[in-house]
Amino acid sequence: MVNAQEPDVVVEAVGWYPEHRPGVVAHRPSRMQVLYRFIGSGGGRGDDLYVSDATSLPPELSDHVDEKLLYLQPLYLACSHSSSFPGVSHPPHTTAARRELGLDPEGLYLGALNKFYKVTPTLFDAWCSILSSVPQSRLIFVDYNHYPEAKVHLMREAESRGVARSRLVFVPEGSHSYFMKLGSALDLFLDTGHPLSNGHTTVADMLYMHVPVLTFTGPAKPSRVASSLSISSGCTALVANSLPDYVSIARAALRPSFRASLGNLCSSTGTTSSPLVAGREVFDASFFARRWQRGLGMAAEAAP
Repeated sequence: MVNAQEPDVVVEAVGWYPEHRPGVVAHRPSRMQVLYRFIGSGGGRGDDLYVSDATSLPPELSDHVDEKLLYLQPLYLACSHSSSFPGVSHPPHTTAARRELGLDPEGLYLGALNKFYKVTPTLFDAWCSILSSVPQSRLIFVDYNHYPEAKVHLMREAESRGVARSRLVFVPEGSHSYFMKLGSALDLFLDTGHPLSNGHTTVADMLYMHVPVLTFTGPAKPSRVASSLSISSGCTALVANSLPDYVSIARAALRPSFRASLGNLCSSTGTTSSPLVAGREVFDASFFARRWQRGLGMAAEAAP
């Protein structure tokens, strides 16, 4: 069926996920085949180009993929927040969001909202170290239904590291709108990524809501995407290069003398005329569409 259409370019947007169909690209229905969205290489199945950006997958890491790189700068991810959640042009009213969620309006809340499989023991050590350094802080998790035992394990592990169980707050899963509201109640989002995967969609959600995101630039693409999101949206002050750096940045950012300005770190209201590299544009689907169209045009021109 695909062959009958004689496409100039075929985009494979699944990769090695359960629903993938590698036979399609293996039969080479077009002269140029592009792999998009998957977090790693297609492994030589027939894809010619791999879509990324220079922060998520810099040239020096290109040997880790079989395909040639097609960069969509400044960010390869497609984000449509500006149409899905219009009107978010300023930092949210944190106190109001906390009241709606039943949280202390005057509290200091850190958020670890990524899925639990991204949390490693060494990263949890770092989080507990941050909590110990900032005694009044509390760490919010989403109590994901797929991980019924995680809450018990995390509270036990926190206690073994000298952090009271009561300082871990678990909130139920909810809709995307609920999740965005939860983000707006945070003082600081603590990203995963040491050494596994950052938050990707989750970090995009937080940055769109002007929530300060503390993240890593890790050794491989899964642990570099959040850095790309942060840099392309103009939030660069909280991008760490190591776990000690991550802890140091958190401690400095949460000092009382600095905390009042913490919310301004990721609160650019840049538009198409913003001096930032992209600013709020990265959350506009039309901004992605223009770059995607140019990228596919380049791919078609490069086809043998």
